[in-house]
Parts: sequence; C-alpha cells; structure tokens
Amino acid sequence: MAPDGWDFACPDWEARLREGRSLVPPLPLDQGEARRAVAIFDRLHLPDVPGNPAMADAAGDWFRDIVGSVFGSIDGAGRRRVREVFALVPKKNSKAVALDTPIATPAGFTTMRDVKVGDLVLDADGRPTRVREKSPVFLGRECFEVVFSTGESVTCDAEHLWVTDAHRDRERQPRALRHRPAPTVKTTAEIAASLSVPSGRLTIRNHRTALCGILDLPEAELPIAPYALGYWLGNGAAAAGVVWSACEDAPEIAEQLTACGQSARIAGVQGGAARISLAGAPAGLPRFVSSARALGVLGDKHIPAQYLRAGRRQRLDLLRGLMDSDGSMSARGQASYVTVSERLRDDVVELVASLGLKPSVTNMIPRIGEVEHRRAWQVQFCPFADEAAVFSLARKAGRARPRPSRAARSRHRQIVDVRAVPSVPVQCIGVESETRQYLVTRSLIPTHNTTGGAGIILAALLMNARPRAEYLFVGPTQDIADLAFQQAAGMIEADPDGYLQKRFRVQEHLKTIRDLLNGSFCKIKTFDMKVMTGSKPVGILIDELHVMSLMGYASRVLGQMRGGLLANPEGFLIIISTQSDQPPAGVFKAELDYARGVRDGRISGSRMLPILYEFPEAMQREKGPAAAWRDPANWRMVTPNLGLSIDLDTLVADYRDACAKGVDEERRWASQHLNVEIGLALHAARWRGADFWEDAVETDLSLDELLSRSEVVTVGLDGGGLDDLLGLAVIGRCKVTRHWLVWGHAWAQPSVLELRKEIAETLRDFEREGDLTICEEVTQDVLEVAELVEQVAATGLLPAKAGIGIDPVAIAAITDELEARDLGGERIVAVPQGFRLSSAVWGAERKLADGTLRHGGQRLMAWCVGNAKAEQKGNAVLIEKAVAGKAKIDPLIAMFNAFQLMGRSPEAAGVSVYQERGLLTV
Repeated sequence: MAPDGWDFACPDWEARLREGRSLVPPLPLDQGEARRAVAIFDRLHLPDVPGNPAMADAAGDWFRDIVGSVFGSIDGAGRRRVREVFALVPKKNSKAVALDTPIATPAGFTTMRDVKVGDLVLDADGRPTRVREKSPVFLGRECFEVVFSTGESVTCDAEHLWVTDAHRDRERQPRALRHRPAPTVKTTAEIAASLSVPSGRLTIRNHRTALCGILDLPEAELPIAPYALGYWLGNGAAAAGVVWSACEDAPEIAEQLTACGQSARIAGVQGGAARISLAGAPAGLPRFVSSARALGVLGDKHIPAQYLRAGRRQRLDLLRGLMDSDGSMSARGQASYVTVSERLRDDVVELVASLGLKPSVTNMIPRIGEVEHRRAWQVQFCPFADEAAVFSLARKAGRARPRPSRAARSRHRQIVDVRAVPSVPVQCIGVESETRQYLVTRSLIPTHNTTGGAGIILAALLMNARPRAEYLFVGPTQDIADLAFQQAAGMIEADPDGYLQKRFRVQEHLKTIRDLLNGSFCKIKTFDMKVMTGSKPVGILIDELHVMSLMGYASRVLGQMRGGLLANPEGFLIIISTQSDQPPAGVFKAELDYARGVRDGRISGSRMLPILYEFPEAMQREKGPAAAWRDPANWRMVTPNLGLSIDLDTLVADYRDACAKGVDEERRWASQHLNVEIGLALHAARWRGADFWEDAVETDLSLDELLSRSEVVTVGLDGGGLDDLLGLAVIGRCKVTRHWLVWGHAWAQPSVLELRKEIAETLRDFEREGDLTICEEVTQDVLEVAELVEQVAATGLLPAKAGIGIDPVAIAAITDELEARDLGGERIVAVPQGFRLSSAVWGAERKLADGTLRHGGQRLMAWCVGNAKAEQKGNAVLIEKAVAGKAKIDPLIAMFNAFQLMGRSPEAAGVSVYQERGLLTV
C-alpha cells in the first residue's frame, strides 16, 4: 500500500474477474462525491434506443467504476488522485442490415449475405472501396424498416448507423447557416425517435440523406454505342433494328446515332412517325441486331449490367438516348422518363442515381383523349443547367433551369418512416473508404458502419466547479467523433425533466456543448496533430486508442494531452478501448503494457487506474478446442456488458460463424469480443509454419545463449535497401538435443520510417525491445552486421565453408565488409531465392510442427512470420517480399537462408590455433 493510501495495483484481479467483482482496488475515495457522480451518470438517458432508457438500466457497472473513481478522488487540496484511467473493454454491439440488402459493387450488385472481406464495393463518393471486415450474422436483433421519399426501403437493426442531415441539427447552427446541410451520424433507433419535428404550425420530416457521388468507374468496351442502345430501349422495335421518332426530330436523331458510330437512315414515315433503320454497320463493327442479341436485350428490353457500370460519359450518353426517346422536361425543369416495363424502370432509376441525381418513381395510366392505356411508370429527377445535359435533342435540352440558391431537396432523400418489423438475420461490413459508407439498393443510398463515453463527459460537466473549464472528447475518426457529439447532444434532448436542455447549449457547427451555468464546455475532436491547439483541458476522454496506434504521431499527441492537463490539479485522462484486431503496436501497446504493469504491481507511484477486462495470459495462450478462453462459460469474465447490450446466445452464435471462416477470423473475433490479444497475425494465405510459431518459444533465448548451447551455427542475411529492412538470422544446432535454435535482428534506415508510415510505430516498438536498430549513419547496418558475424565466427562455430547465406542480389557493401574481415571466400554462399527456397520453407514448417525448431519469442520475428504470404506454384511454395510488401519479412527470409545452409549438416570450423594460444585479438 502506498503511504497516502492510493495504490492502484490489483493483485487479486483474476479472482475479481472470475467472481464478477469490480476491478477497482480499495481506494480512499470520497464516497459521497463518488455516489453523487454515479447518481448523475445514472440519470442520463440513452438517445438512440427506443424508450430512451436511463443509464441506470442500460450501462454496465464498469462505467460506474470509472465515474465513481474519477470524481470521488479529489482530495482536500483540490487534487485529483485518479489522474488517468485505462479501460480495456470488448465490443458491446454491432450495426447491421438484413442479409438480402443489395450492395452496389463496381460490377453490379451483391447482397450483404454474399459480400466477402476483400471484395470491392462502392462508397458514398461513388468510388470503389474494399471490404475490410464482416461481422457474424446476428439473430434476435430489434429491426426496423427505413423508408425513403423516393420509394426505397432498407431493413436494419436499431444500432445501424446512418449519416443524415436533420432539420433539428440545422436549427442549432447560426441563423445565416441554417439552410446549409449539417450531416451527422445517427442510429436507426435515434432516427425513429426523432422522425418528425414541429416547425411553426406544421410538423415536418426531420431527417434526409445525401445522394451518392457520381460513380467513378473506368470506360468499358461496349458492343453497342450507349446512346444508340438508350434510344432503342425507349423507341425501338423489341425484336428488330428499327427505332421511331417524331418526324421533326428524325434528322437530328439520325445524326446523333451516326455520330456515336451507329448506322442509321430514315426509312420513311409510318403512322405519323419517322422510321429509322439501324441496319448495316460501319466497317469492322458488328451489326445492331446481332450485338443486341448477344447482350440479351433483343425481345427483353433492359439495361445490361456492363452499361450500368460503364464510365461516366458512357452512362450519360445512355441516359441521353433514353431521354431523347421516351423522356420529357417540364416547364419547371423536372425531367421525366416513362416506361411500361418494370425491369427497365428499375434500370433507369439505378442509371440516374449513378450520375449523382435523385430519381423518384410514380405510377401512371397514360390517357390519349378518352382512351386509357396500360399502366406505366414515370421516373422523375431534376437536372440543372450547370450540369451535363441529359438530352441531346435541342428542343428538350433547352428547357433545363438554372440551379436555385437552395437546391437541397433535389440532392437529398427524406426518411419518411422508420417502422418496427419482425426481427430478421442481420449483418454488417466495414469498408476502407474514408467516408466509412457504402451504397445500398438500386437507388444507391449511402449507409454507415461502425460509440463512446459521452455520458462520462456530461457527468464531468455537471460535477465541474471550475469556471470556463474545457473538456475534450477525442475520437479516432471524424465519424466516431461526430457520433460521440450526437450521443451527448441526444442525452441532453432526452432529459425527461428538461433540466439539461436549460443548462446546456448545443453548438452543432462548433461540435461544442456549453454549460450556461459557469461557462464550461466540452469539445468533440478527431485525433490528429491539431487536437490540442489552444486547449488547456480539465478532462480528456479518448475513444478506441487501438485505432490510433499506427499513426506515426500518436505518441506525440498523447504526450501533448498529458502536458496540457498538468496545469489543472483536478485534470484527468480517460482512455477506453477495445483490444486491437492486429498484434498490438505503437502507442496502444505502450499504454496497455503500462496499465498491466500498474495492475500487477510492477509499476508503483502511478496515478493510472487500470480496468482491464482480459483473460489471464496463461488462458489466452492455451491452444486447441479445449482452451479455456474458448469456453462460453468463461466469457462473463471479460464481457461486463453481458445481459445489457449483448447476450450470451448471440455471442456464441457469432463465435461459431467466425470459426467456420477459419482461424484468422476466429482470432479477429476473439480480439474484438473477448479482448484476446493477437500475438501473431494469421491469414488465409499464411505460411503454414505460422500455425506452430507461438508454440516453439524458448524464453530468454538470446544470441549469447544460442551460441553457448550450439555445436555449429549458420548465418542468413537478406534485404538492406534504403526503403527496406536488413535482416539477419542465426541458426544454431543444439549440442545436446540437436534442436535448431533461431535468433534474429534487423536494421532500418530512417527513410523506412518516412516511406512506410503505416509500420513506423511497430518498428519503433521493436527498437525499444532491442530487436531492431534504426541507423544513425547509412553504413551503420553494414558495419554492425559484419561485427555480429565476426563475433559468431570468433566462437569457432561458424563453418569454414557455406556458413553465411545471402540473397544473390544482396547489396555489395555487405560482402565487401565481410571480405575485409576475412569472412568471405567460401564462407559466403548465394542462396537461390523464389521457388528454389521451397525446401527451406517446407523444412522450417515441419521442424516447427515437430518441435525441433525453437526460437526466443522475439516479437520482430513473430511479426515477420505473420506478414509472410505463401503462394503455391506447381510443386513449389513461394514466400516473397513482393507479395508481403517491403520492410516486412526480411529477417524471416534471412532465417530461411540460414536454414538452407544448416540443412547441409555443416561442421564448425573450430577455434583458430592462434586464438587458443591467446595470440589473436578480434
């Protein structure tokens, strides 16, 4: 126990986890203030859940542990004794849509059920983006049908996220800006609870979603010119190469067809309309009818998928053909396309939406005189004069109107209803796009995937006594930061007593919540280098630190945050994060390791309170189907929200689905839902030796230990470019067990950190651990490699022949330096790479599997093993840097080079007679 009673070590934390007790050790808290803070927190209401339940009913006790500890720790001198909290808590929910939801891809449509990780879909800007993750299928979720003003609907769960521009949001902006969109992230349940709002004497729809961007796709090879196909679809004979037009338009239409490369001639007048033949074809081009038959449109008019995903210009020409035939433009500037085909109706809707326009559909029964004709559909949209024309016919194109100063209605869809529906299986995906959105339905509606401790920040504002105090809520991305703001603003609006609405002013445009009582305020910010600009906060809450771990500036920004808090004795920093879905690295790894050190008593004098919901290390390392962490009976230990936002049956079903997809998906799932740390990044294309790498660890196997236990050693080298790693591996054959022992090291030039920013923090971790050297001079890596090889040779364990294996294209400076130290000649062997290295690849994985290849558990080597991708070519297996990416696997390739030489059963050269007599100095 610390002299002042503030000891944050929790030696019985494992027992507390098993018994479901608080992870906060006994602390001399001001219990009155702690209870007051928790009571304030419990009275806040969730804004995005039907019924707006209070935190007292919806939040886990771990939240109350944070609130009580932070706000009950101010001593008589006004100093906060709990200065920091690091909370590691698994995911509490997911956001999902129905499995049959159409998802737009660059090739057409797939469904949520069929889309796979790695597939390309289209984002909100209309650009292709890759699916980076996919959740399990969720059952029993509360589901809603979201209905749009244009007629489409999407079925999703209550937690699914949307980006909407709400009337209520715009009202929070300064009056001069209220006409501008103010898009924010909201859940389906939140939209349902605020579907309409009063406006003067009327009640109006509150939410609208922006249209997608114009699809950004490459030009396609198309058998029929898009304009010609479009015109034929509208005014063509279903089974022939003939189109019709008004007589006065015929010359212009024929000219347009000819200009786009389609043979066209006016063949006469029939029934008051001009008949234009498409027979014949320019030299070298197929005829219209044969091409239409090959496309499958002859006798079945529709827009083929390759036309709907063609380039922008091609899609625009297609639309012009359709609009010149069966399209019209009203005096108010409303464009309409009429068709009696349901299939063509849906195709036109998708085509119009792909060009960034807003299509809507209405039913109609055309009437000519007193005669009613068959049912038809009218697709309407509003093109403006400053946009690309959607007509080629001059008499129609001239009717486009200028864009009004406020054209929001034509560039948004309104959400007209959100109605509860019976629960259906739902699923969600995450995409790489910066928008974090992807397109669904034939109308290409953007939807969102992806919440935070907004309640803690509100409680801090309500507990605060310092005038004009500043608080920060920091999210890893703009979307998460926006969501946090909406959560906090929604809690204020959801207060049934109306007190919070009177006390706080929500400033949407500034992402600020201001306390009208004493001028204090909370700002919502995104984690970047500018987050602390002009700030001296009293409290900071950081959400999902693991997302920030690969940002090269993350540790510097976190240091700035801690520095900014020093001026305020009651300042606090709270970090809440899920475990990383990759091996922990950078600032996240550093903070997590520090929190574990405090919890376990290895670090004393800290003011950090660690609240870590994770299995003991021994449980996490267990292998096989009987591993304790795989037993659902143990999951309650690490899921404090079980029974609140998630239930055990759902978790079990999710886990089974993850297991069915392979070991890499199982590990990712366990990291997110059980906080199981990923020690090795396994993936479908992994080297098979990776499956056994973690079981082959011999603790404390240093280079000196390896040399003392070995009867012979070989050295492998690989890499060394200025944008690459230089890897060295030593393999020793144990003189007792004859097991092969592995040790590795790497060097990196400073340029690697600049060129490979995505791995810079990981490399710095390896530097701190002593397994990687970041060079201060260009020649440092070459000199130190030579010194290490010289050290090994001095033991007499290095063979006189074929003891040093290098890549044949290794940099000459290394071989020159080795030669200068009398370590060249027959000792250096160029080890063939590519498929010729297969024997080492196979041999190493076999010896790992049977337990005769051992290593010291260096994270550098584990990282390289996890990065390696094996490619089968014929009877060979290739592990190449070109596949894995630069600066990732060089020490592993060095190990294979050394392995190749050790496979020749070498003998040690022995110690020189001069060394034995003490006459040789190295």
